Amino acid sequence: MDRPGQVIMLGDLDDGAVTPAPSLPRKARSPLRALAEAGAAGAVYFVLACLLYWPATPFGAGHLPGCACGDPEQQTWFLAWTSHALTHGLNPFFTQYLNAPRGANLAIDTAMPLLGVLGMPITLLAGPVATFNLLLKLGLAASGASMFGVLRRYTAWWPAAFCGGLLFAFSPYLAGQAVRHVFLSFVPLVPLFIPLLDDWLVSRRRSPLRSGLLLGLVAALQYLISPEILLTSAMMAVAGLVWLAVRNPRAVPERAAALARGLAAALPVFLLIAGYAIWLLIAGPNRPAGPVHILSGLARYHADLLSPLLPTSHQLLAPGALGAAGDRLPAGATIENGFYLGLPLLVLLCYFAVRYRRVPLVGIVTVIGLVAFVLGLGAKLTVNGTAIGIPLPFAVFTHLPIVQNLEPARLSLYVQLAAAVIVAVGLDRTRAYGRRRASATAGHGQPSPADSLVPAAVPATGKDQGPAPPRGATGPGRSPGPGDTPGPGDTLGPGDTGPGDQGPADPEPPGRDDGPPGRDPGWVRPVVVAAVGLVALLPLVPQLPIDTYPIHTLRFFASAKVQRVPPGALALTFPFELAPRNDAMMWQTASGMRFRVLGGDVFVPEAGGRSTWHPLPQGPPVLAQVLKAGQYTRTPPPPVTASAVAAIRQLCARSHVAVVFVDRKAQYGHLFDLLVHRALRVPGRVEGRLSVWLNVRRDLHRHPG
Repeated sequence: MDRPGQVIMLGDLDDGAVTPAPSLPRKARSPLRALAEAGAAGAVYFVLACLLYWPATPFGAGHLPGCACGDPEQQTWFLAWTSHALTHGLNPFFTQYLNAPRGANLAIDTAMPLLGVLGMPITLLAGPVATFNLLLKLGLAASGASMFGVLRRYTAWWPAAFCGGLLFAFSPYLAGQAVRHVFLSFVPLVPLFIPLLDDWLVSRRRSPLRSGLLLGLVAALQYLISPEILLTSAMMAVAGLVWLAVRNPRAVPERAAALARGLAAALPVFLLIAGYAIWLLIAGPNRPAGPVHILSGLARYHADLLSPLLPTSHQLLAPGALGAAGDRLPAGATIENGFYLGLPLLVLLCYFAVRYRRVPLVGIVTVIGLVAFVLGLGAKLTVNGTAIGIPLPFAVFTHLPIVQNLEPARLSLYVQLAAAVIVAVGLDRTRAYGRRRASATAGHGQPSPADSLVPAAVPATGKDQGPAPPRGATGPGRSPGPGDTPGPGDTLGPGDTGPGDQGPADPEPPGRDDGPPGRDPGWVRPVVVAAVGLVALLPLVPQLPIDTYPIHTLRFFASAKVQRVPPGALALTFPFELAPRNDAMMWQTASGMRFRVLGGDVFVPEAGGRSTWHPLPQGPPVLAQVLKAGQYTRTPPPPVTASAVAAIRQLCARSHVAVVFVDRKAQYGHLFDLLVHRALRVPGRVEGRLSVWLNVRRDLHRHPG
């Protein structure tokens, strides 16, 4: 049974090292104050995120970043679909409104239903485009605020935590993905895995049962944003825990028991929330056979050995030669290249990682960052854009189900996460200790409290450091309440750790005693430390602003005239709904999901069962030629022949098409308009630049042949 006031030494994760807590800062932060600090930091990050897109407004409904096409339009549709499905009693994980009449299994796509739920109020009031634009900015701010809140637990100096949150929120990974991918840039849950695992398996502030329940909840919520991010987070967590196990082999048996108990509690919660989506992913209807993505396409996006050093055109400070060299790397100028750190930050990270290597948190995230970078290099080593041919660990993943769909370049998230943590802890401890070495012991020969993965209690100022209590004394503090995040002054309460959290006191904890942090550092040292941190981050400033592009939604779909379309009617559109030309999907969102469409920017099985994201209706070869016309730069015009007219007529009859929409101003739109006119034997109703046929079945029956 645990004794109040006692904590587990984190130096080597050995239960035998139990000792009373030393003196701590006199004032522990309350949960309310911690929340207020994170909120204030998040507000600053949100303002900076809005400036990143300036002059586009946070709630803008007439523009999209990156391009008004492809992924931004697809994710806008997903946000609209979640809102429509939940308000109309439909399945948010499966839709008949794309790839009709077969439908699409959205659980195998990037449907991010949780973000659809969070954005529902904005979607219902201002539309899904406004929701998408707001979530991009909120994703950056919330991710930075989450990192700030986590780092405040492990640092005493708030500017250090703010610097870490700033690095994470606007790192090349997040700033790059925030151009097009809200499901990859909205990552506030990822930093939370650090304190969750800490309280469960390292400091053991929380029982395996409670830890498992919380972990299951957070993991399930992350799955409903991005299964890919959850999978890679689990991989990095395993890497960190393996490192701890290697460093502390004596603690493995007992920690393994706590791990098993926690997982047993986490699994039911996780499956309760995400189980249906997982079933749809693995064995649901319309699930393609084999890999979902084209593996050769994913393999193109990986790091180069020089990626951390070479900026790209996505950085504000990218001198001509260096920027050009960075753009020539494998991921190059694409938004997937998130590995850039810059020479100043890289030097600072190496210095902090070596100097504070005895701080368990620094050691763990250093290992995680290195593992993420090595895996991010892809299946074979590339140096300065030249493939060396040396096989790398990621090559194993390309042969494993599920993980073979991972993109190596997206592991840069964890390189940037590791950098943020190392910078924050390093700045905090350098401000407190100056040039003197800080060991694994706090002050006065006392081991630090096991309140975290950071073993030394670093006071905000030297004045706050009280006298050291004698060995055997109980440290001040309180027992954490249910759901509390233990602060620096908290002690373990009954039930907060599992059985067996006790052991004989270790008279001499590992590490050299360097004494207390010393006198108040005054203002010079903090200013110098903060300046060094900001200078190191300066090369990472993203190119401003992120380009946005107007959405040209045809007026018919946002007007009352669209009510003439029968609800749920199947529409044939031109441009045909074929990625990246997602015009028809945007017409759907503007109309409030009034109609279904053939095709769609979703993963579905093609005729042979393999995956495709360019579904075309079955028919003669001429039909594919007609529907693909104008989709790409060099696509030829549709053949205006009797066989093309017959193919369109057969498609309308076989698929039960109810309405046809043709944008005559689109490339080759006038030719498709002519083909439909001949197929239905009646001209379309003119609505601006749109030709509309509202009763295709009647037209087919009136003019047979």
